[in-house]
Amino acid sequence: TTTVTPSPTPIPLGLRLNEFLPRPVSDWNNDGTISTDDEYIELRNRSAMPFDLTGWQLDDIEGGSSPYTLTGTLAPDEIRVIFRSESGVALNDSAGDTVRLLTPNGEVWDEESYAAAGPDQAWSRDEAGGWHDDWPPSPGTPNAPPPTPTPTPTPGALQPILISEVLYDGAISGQGDEFVELWNGTGEAVALDGWLIGDEESQGGNEGMYRFPDTTTLGAGEALIVARDAAAFHQRFGTWPDFAFRTSPDPALVPLLDRDTTWASGHWALDDNGDEVLLLDRWQRFVDGLAFRNGDFAAVGLTGHDINASEPRALHHVVGLDSPHVNDWVAKDLPTPRQPYAIPSSAAAPLGPALDGLPVAWGSLHSHSFYSDGSGPPALAFGVARANGMNFMAVSDHSHWFVADEWQTLRQAATAANRPGEFLALAAFEWTHREQGHANVFHTSDYVSRDEAAGATLADFYGWLAARPDARATFNHPFAGQFNNLAYVPSLHPHFVGMEVGNGSGSQQTRYENSYWQALRNGWRIGAMGNLDTETPNWGDDGQLRTGVLLPALGQGDLWAAIEARRTFATEDRNLALAMRAGDVWMGGAMAAGTQRIALWFRDGDGEPMQLQLLRDGVIVAEQSVNAAPAPQRVEVTVDALSGDIFVARAVQSDGQMAWSSPLWVTGTATPQPPQLSEVLSAPRDVDWDGNGIADFNDEWIELHNPHDRAIALGGYRIEVEGFGYTVPAGRTLEAHGYALFFKAETGISLSNYGELVRLVAANGGVVDEVDVPFQGYDLSKARC
Repeated sequence: TTTVTPSPTPIPLGLRLNEFLPRPVSDWNNDGTISTDDEYIELRNRSAMPFDLTGWQLDDIEGGSSPYTLTGTLAPDEIRVIFRSESGVALNDSAGDTVRLLTPNGEVWDEESYAAAGPDQAWSRDEAGGWHDDWPPSPGTPNAPPPTPTPTPTPGALQPILISEVLYDGAISGQGDEFVELWNGTGEAVALDGWLIGDEESQGGNEGMYRFPDTTTLGAGEALIVARDAAAFHQRFGTWPDFAFRTSPDPALVPLLDRDTTWASGHWALDDNGDEVLLLDRWQRFVDGLAFRNGDFAAVGLTGHDINASEPRALHHVVGLDSPHVNDWVAKDLPTPRQPYAIPSSAAAPLGPALDGLPVAWGSLHSHSFYSDGSGPPALAFGVARANGMNFMAVSDHSHWFVADEWQTLRQAATAANRPGEFLALAAFEWTHREQGHANVFHTSDYVSRDEAAGATLADFYGWLAARPDARATFNHPFAGQFNNLAYVPSLHPHFVGMEVGNGSGSQQTRYENSYWQALRNGWRIGAMGNLDTETPNWGDDGQLRTGVLLPALGQGDLWAAIEARRTFATEDRNLALAMRAGDVWMGGAMAAGTQRIALWFRDGDGEPMQLQLLRDGVIVAEQSVNAAPAPQRVEVTVDALSGDIFVARAVQSDGQMAWSSPLWVTGTATPQPPQLSEVLSAPRDVDWDGNGIADFNDEWIELHNPHDRAIALGGYRIEVEGFGYTVPAGRTLEAHGYALFFKAETGISLSNYGELVRLVAANGGVVDEVDVPFQGYDLSKARC
């Protein structure tokens, strides 16, 4: 660019700059392509005489493009438009520039500067010579202000059109079934002409951005779908999308969207490892966006974490929920093209018939949202649980996973969803340690995680919990050895109110009856609970496991009074109820030693037959076959209760589903009555000890003996040799003065012929018996005399 001397004339007479447009997103030169060639500078002859343009020049800021030399003549009041395709003068978009008109001798005759240019933003001059940057472009015609000023929406503000569903991980080869759904939740149709949709979050990037045709309108309450491949979408969903990004077997049926190369140079292809989807209006203002996995959330004005929906699922924007934080409003579920994803509305599920005067409520005290490893926001979780017939549900996300704002939002969502008499919503957090256990915590305004010093270990967590008198906790899915072998901590007696005897759903559903009895024997006074631990979007319907509560009315106060009284039961059948009472003492309470008459209350909405059992310290002391019915029934059992006894009712249905009541404790201290090792044979050879027709090394055996006058529940006891061991499953009983043989085929324990130390270990980790077994000779045992 030639160095010039500025003209002293402030408003040139005759020839002058009239209009210019630096950042086109429309085909202003009508060559069929939208590109930078559509930039233009417009001149006007304001004099009453023709103006000879010979030698005059157009240029941008000094040091920029090469000047363009004009030719020809402008008639009086004639306007001439010079496009970049003709002049080569390149005007800067984002950093600003200066448009200059130079005389034949290189002096500045007229000029105008700008700081930055928006899409299709023109600078227009009025009759008095003033410049305007908000008048509509008018190349070749007189400049005029807009007829009605259009207010500019606040960037990132909520808009009426939502990206309502995104499927990024296709189930069809080539991922052609990828799609994006838009939804118009307003009461009026919205014109989408010139709107952009794509996966390129930054202008000038190499991903894809596409433009809707001028005739596109999205009706009120309607959805619009753009698929990667129209045929693949039809193959999977049996219907055609409205548009396609990449391929369509019939563009007349499913039109292909045009790429907008002024924004991005690439093609639509969502990255399964993380990407963004954004929707811009015709002025390229942000309307809505979504990022997932490792996508750039900030680039679309959002925050979020762990947003994913692997095949066959899709990401859904839950209608009615909006926030800059994606976890507050997104759900992952099976795709539902053209069906908005909303929180269901439903009538409240009724309480169950009263058992001995107390109605029954069913629910789950352990589930997750998208704040940790769940599938949707808390508000959706509570709404779905209610619609699926639950009377109450807690969302208890992993505390090392969520962020502080999410904890507050969870608590607010529970408050909003709580409807006394209809549905109770509870907020909790799950303290999670990989080796030492998981526990839900209720009734705290703060939380603690394993990533903090205050919750780094079980001992730290116990200390944190003990410092909060109002906090209540439950033992979650207690695997063997966790919670320090469930060692009793007296200071936490009021805090821990329950344990999951059952956890999970489907193939993940697991029983923890051994752990429950171990905790009870160790001194914990905890109620029986069954929780789904839901991670799917089917809160309340991903399994039948339930925590049942006997309570006078459905309110938060009544619920927690019942839980703290341990008036709960765990059931694998969603409408089975089981309770126990001795006189005026409900389950969860303590009765005196001596002869007691215990009433076992039960009902089942499906009327299934069952075995009704009363267990003492894990051993069945009474059992009766009953035909359950929707109406409550009871069976009475008389027992001789000794100090420290623990009684639990159990139901075993004909289909194998089970239920457990909370205990009735007997006052006083129990005298431990463990089994003992009585005989070990480590070197079989010629005798077929296990009776399978083959005499071999599998005929090794270990024998236990019960020297007491009561049967012993062996579940949870462990036979160990050199650290390797076998844990006896729940339900196995050793009768009074009886014997139990354990062959290698069952235990997997290999005994050395050269001597072995065999131990019997209680569920709490304590060694109750041991014997050193030297080589006795083949087919000879070592026995207790």
